[in-house]
Amino acid sequence: MHVRTRVSLIWRVAIALALCAGVAATTETTSAQDQPGYTPRFEPAACAFDIPAGHDVTCGYLVVPEDRSQPDGSWIKLHVAVFKSRSATPLPDPVIYLAGGGGYNQLDNLTYY
Repeated sequence: MHVRTRVSLIWRVAIALALCAGVAATTETTSAQDQPGYTPRFEPAACAFDIPAGHDVTCGYLVVPEDRSQPDGSWIKLHVAVFKSRSATPLPDPVIYLAGGGGYNQLDNLTYY
C-alpha cells in the first residue's frame, strides 16, 4: 500500500470517528419531539462479497426513508456488513466506517483492521 493511500485511510477513519462522536453528543440532548417519525429496520441477507478469512460477518440491508422528512414516501435499502470484533474484550461502542465515492471498495483495506 502506498503511503499516500495509508494517510488517506487514516484521515477517513479519523473523520468517521469525529462524526460518530458528534452524533453521540447530539443524541443525548434530543427530546421526544425530535425523534424521527419512522423506525429504520435491518433485513438480514447474504453478503454481496466473499467474506474474508478470519472474519465473522453479518450482512443485510438497512432500510430507511429516502427522505427522512417524508417517512411516508419512498424507502431505500442500503447493503451493510457488520464485522464482529476479533478482540477477546471488545469495547461496546461500534466503529462506523463509510467509504465514499462510486466504485470504492473498502474491502481492499480490510487487512488494516
